[in-house]
Amino acid sequence: IYNPRPVISVVTPSSGPLGGTNNVTLDGTGFLGTVAVTIDGQSAPTVSVSTTQIIATVPASTTGVGGKTLTVDTSRAGPVTLSPGYTYNPPPTITGIAPTAGTVQGGTTVVILGSFFGGTVNVTFGALPATNVVVNLSKTQITCRTPAAPGPGFVNVVVSASANGTAS
Repeated sequence: IYNPRPVISVVTPSSGPLGGTNNVTLDGTGFLGTVAVTIDGQSAPTVSVSTTQIIATVPASTTGVGGKTLTVDTSRAGPVTLSPGYTYNPPPTITGIAPTAGTVQGGTTVVILGSFFGGTVNVTFGALPATNVVVNLSKTQITCRTPAAPGPGFVNVVVSASANGTAS
């Protein structure tokens, strides 16, 4: 019996952080038999398969940012490769925060400058989440409000961007 080669029609999302661990969904056809997914030669640690969809955990990049080859290899019909099929994004960077102090009651509007604030963005002050987090269109500026603090002192500001990773 002839098994058609697998076809990948859509990769969602088509990019993510260098550290991987996010899931990628591959829609297509012909995902028959035992299926393995590799990105830039690294095996996806978990793979869930139906004949028309694969959900795979993205491995961490070992070669840095940029577009990488994505391969789906099936035991019944062989491999199919997209190049580039997945892009590892650079991590976010924080270059400035203003103001650098606020009240322990919270509610201070803070502007965070930097780069690569892509995807879903969360900001924490210490272990507490900021509110009203808004990222500008160029993904270089975040405006948010500070949470109430348990007491006075310095806290680490952390930006987590689902498409890029974490910066502090």
